[in-house]
Amino acid sequence: MIQALLLTLLLAAPADSLLWRNLRENYLGLRSLSGSFEQTVRSEAEGTTQRFSGSFWSVLPDRYRLEVTSPERQVIVAGDSALWFYFPAEQRAVREAQPRSMPLLAFLEPVLDPATTARIERLPDGRTLVHVETEDEMAALQDLKLELSADRRHIEAFEFSDPWSQNYRFILTAQQWNPDLPAELFEFTPPGGTSVE
Repeated sequence: MIQALLLTLLLAAPADSLLWRNLRENYLGLRSLSGSFEQTVRSEAEGTTQRFSGSFWSVLPDRYRLEVTSPERQVIVAGDSALWFYFPAEQRAVREAQPRSMPLLAFLEPVLDPATTARIERLPDGRTLVHVETEDEMAALQDLKLELSADRRHIEAFEFSDPWSQNYRFILTAQQWNPDLPAELFEFTPPGGTSVE
């Protein structure tokens, strides 16, 4: 019994290492991505839970468009020189000069970092979780967990906490890998009557 367990552990380690390496190599080939998302943000300190859903389009490394449809419509567009937040119900737009990375793809940096390691967990229901391990204890993404697709080539969901004890979970569905996305998706002009800040 003990020998069988040791053999299983010895065989699992190389397989886990290969899974992690193959996952990283797959994402090295990612140039653009689109799909739908669900986001849940839980704050332990405030005892609150917020949920958002919508669609996304991204051209790596830093152009993206998010269209939030629930709980209320918002549009977030990061182009070559600005980041726009548009709130149609309020007829208000906010422009930031410095674009930021898209939270929906926050897992990419640690996945593509060759110094990052991972621990693989196979759940009883057949799902595969990847616990990403970084050397930086103050990293923005703490306790990062990736949930893989059935073929273990794509990330379907991920979860992490930030240094302020907020927990984030993203589910990515209807993913389209490397689609040709028109440049117009990443441009934004405030509609007439919009207040710009």
